[in-house]
Amino acid sequence: MSDDLARFTQFDPARNAISPTETSAAAEVAIMARMSVLLRVYSDDYHTDSFDIERLAAQMRAGTESIWFWGEAEQIGRLRNALTDPPYPLPSFDVGTVTVLSAEGEFGPGHGELCRSGSTDPGLGATAPILSRSLQYHLGEETYPHDRYHTLVLAARNRASTDKIRGGEALQRIHSRYVQSRFWGYVPFYVMQGGVLEQTELRESNRDPLDVVRALRDQPVWHFADDREARFAASLVELNFGFPQPVTVDDGSETADSWPGFVSTLPPSPALVPNNHASLRIAAEGGASLDATVAEAIASGVCCVAVRLPLSDPFTSGVQRWLRAHGFNLSAVCPPKDTWYADPLRHDVQTPAYGIWVRPRPGLVVIPPHYAQRLGAIPAESEVLRYHREVLSPRWASFE
Repeated sequence: MSDDLARFTQFDPARNAISPTETSAAAEVAIMARMSVLLRVYSDDYHTDSFDIERLAAQMRAGTESIWFWGEAEQIGRLRNALTDPPYPLPSFDVGTVTVLSAEGEFGPGHGELCRSGSTDPGLGATAPILSRSLQYHLGEETYPHDRYHTLVLAARNRASTDKIRGGEALQRIHSRYVQSRFWGYVPFYVMQGGVLEQTELRESNRDPLDVVRALRDQPVWHFADDREARFAASLVELNFGFPQPVTVDDGSETADSWPGFVSTLPPSPALVPNNHASLRIAAEGGASLDATVAEAIASGVCCVAVRLPLSDPFTSGVQRWLRAHGFNLSAVCPPKDTWYADPLRHDVQTPAYGIWVRPRPGLVVIPPHYAQRLGAIPAESEVLRYHREVLSPRWASFE
């Protein structure tokens, strides 16, 4: 990554990028500038949690939301001046932006989410800024987010571009070729431009990839109710790290009476519900029954209901059978980690492996990745693509 970045001689972090240290000091201005970029990128058809300026500014000042900008020196200079001396009204800036949010409520302690990404920059391009930020993260050149998050997750766009809609081919190439983030399946979590549900990729950038390798080698067998889902999960591990993950297919004989309680996380405001997902997970204590929690999430009107289940617990195969019977499919895996994070004190953490079972909302058109019909270069990749074509695509197409 350092060698790749050195070839982008036109990029100077001091002149072409603005860090969270600067944006958090002028949170409201940064949020409005980010909103302007994203609305232009998506032709005013953008529906993520980016509009509640007061609440988001409080998150920035608390350190749970951080905004980066990049672009040509003249545009970055104008934006930097606006952060210190805001004009009114705030003008548009032709820059790129990305955000890191705490994702610990959904993915576990020490997980951040890369999101709110888009660019109206006309000349610099995104590759060098993304490489620069990624290197700072891995090398700890900035304490945040290196110490705060052991893993940065993202739902990366991958749809084919059209005359009117910018797709995800370039972003996928940057992450595969330069950032080298790891692909762990599909998360159709957000309604995107044109009112469609995109099969975005669940990707992870681990501060230290060996955190995942160590945890995988210490993992017990993963339990599944369906052979195709088991092979899909095992292939994801092999695709990323080159060694197989032991899996087993159980009969799922345990009854719902023995299952734990569940809780759900819904979007933070009613206006966001139709275009965002609900995340269901096992409650630390108490919680409601699975069927009641799923019914409540579906009734809310979210675009997708996602259920996270630990893969190393045998009871999970019975829950999986119930989910499959109610329109859910395994679409992604969150790998385990043996690692640490600081907040501000250091915490050692062992995060287990989870599977994510999803059910899109009926009536939504689901857009596949641009590479959906490829055959794959190695057996593990072929298995993942075949699972997508033969299992996920037919099931998700039924929701159109």
